[in-house]
Amino acid sequence: LGTADSDMDASTPCVACGAGFYAAAGSTVCVQCAAGYVDHDSDASTACDGNVSGAVCAAGTYAAAGSTRCTNCSAGFADLDSNPATACVACAAGRAAVSETQTSCTPCRAGTADLDANASTACVACAVGTYSAEAATNCTVCPAGEADADSDPSTACVSCGAGYHSVAGALSCRQCQAGWADLDSNAATA
Repeated sequence: LGTADSDMDASTPCVACGAGFYAAAGSTVCVQCAAGYVDHDSDASTACDGNVSGAVCAAGTYAAAGSTRCTNCSAGFADLDSNPATACVACAAGRAAVSETQTSCTPCRAGTADLDANASTACVACAVGTYSAEAATNCTVCPAGEADADSDPSTACVSCGAGYHSVAGALSCRQCQAGWADLDSNAATA
């Protein structure tokens, strides 16, 4: 056990199999532990975990072929298919996996954004006067002629009505002063 007659020559000794490999009695080859299975005890005479007991790497981890341990998905990566034989996948911009062993990439909530395009860091709250949709990578300033009337960056800015105007990033629409008129009906101009 743990050795193989790799040259199939009875006059030469069997070769010891290394960690991450397995050989049953009478083997002619050292069999590498399959991806998703690990050689926890680094003993080539025992089967790779998962081949006998059914134990494999848990969701949020993976093991390449020949591994002696399960590897956690790093922050910013996720085990999207929950398959321990496949590597973790980097989360796309606008999504985050801020801790290890994640099985999904969480989209930034509306009103927050992935400002640094780094999936291992948390999404950042947008300031009042701006807004963002789910999975955003930036906070959008309310343009002139619109206002963040509810001071909630998770909702869209509202247009100012006729006779009102606003500057970019405004929290409210301002009524035209007495003696002034909104002649161009453009709330973006004073």
